[in-house]
Amino acid sequence: MSNMKAWFRKNVAAVPPTTSDMAIQQYDIDFVVELRKIAQLPSGQEIPWYFASTRTDNGTVFNIVGHIYRLLQNADAFKMCDSLVTNGIATYAAGGQIGEGERVYLLLRLPDTFEVVPGDEVASYIGVFNSHDGNSSLFVMPLAVRSVSDATLNVAFATSTMMKFRHTTNLEGRLKDLNMAVQNVQKEFGELEIASRKLLKLKLDDTLVDKFMHDFISGLNNIKVHPKTTGMYESIIKHYQFGTGQSIAGVAGTGWAMFAGICEWADYSKSTRIMDDKADADSQRTKSILFGDGQGKKQQALELLLKMYDEQKALGKIV
Repeated sequence: MSNMKAWFRKNVAAVPPTTSDMAIQQYDIDFVVELRKIAQLPSGQEIPWYFASTRTDNGTVFNIVGHIYRLLQNADAFKMCDSLVTNGIATYAAGGQIGEGERVYLLLRLPDTFEVVPGDEVASYIGVFNSHDGNSSLFVMPLAVRSVSDATLNVAFATSTMMKFRHTTNLEGRLKDLNMAVQNVQKEFGELEIASRKLLKLKLDDTLVDKFMHDFISGLNNIKVHPKTTGMYESIIKHYQFGTGQSIAGVAGTGWAMFAGICEWADYSKSTRIMDDKADADSQRTKSILFGDGQGKKQQALELLLKMYDEQKALGKIV
């Protein structure tokens, strides 16, 4: 429904890289960061204990950090991913920067997939993120993508964990934690498959669609007006009925169609709440999809739909 590329399709190599060094070069994130001294104006007196985290190739200052902050260069941060590729556990799929490079990522595809219905595949990925502004550590995030639409189905379950790594942790320690993170991702992907199959069994008539949309939109905006009076209602319904992949046999009119439609809407059509006034539009959208308002909407939609599934099952309408 949209000519917009998925956030991770902005920078995809024609030939997938086989090492992290190749990956950061192909995805243009092989820059170096250093801590530079800062001074007061107009005296020029050096400010003790504080430094400017600075990108050396273009002079971009990411943030002012304290003396205990430790840099983790991209080349060092992503080195741990090579073990996954070498051992056939994952392949490098994409990479890039968010904003001006204060946060960078590599996306690795895992072999796990499932089909909700024939022709509607969901694939498993892990995103590995490094930062240079002092606001977050190196971390791994589980991600799933609906292949037909490239919509990111990034939702959390009770067992979900975002694996974080200290910048001071050595490579051996990060490798151990990364292997644990992959196990967590695989477990969470299995939970997504179970949830998706429940949603496929949830048949939505007009009454249930209206109830879901009322709870979804009212809950998001804390409003009393009928959700049909909002532009959001029309946009979501369009993705639910006519979004990419919704015409696949067995999808239409189900809770899965609604969830997939909302994920597509959140990735491509919803307005983006400004999270960083320095970032460009693409970076704002990526931040919303992964860490902000877009991710939150998907989470709320899944929870409401699974609650509706339980209610309909209790009434004997789902077997």
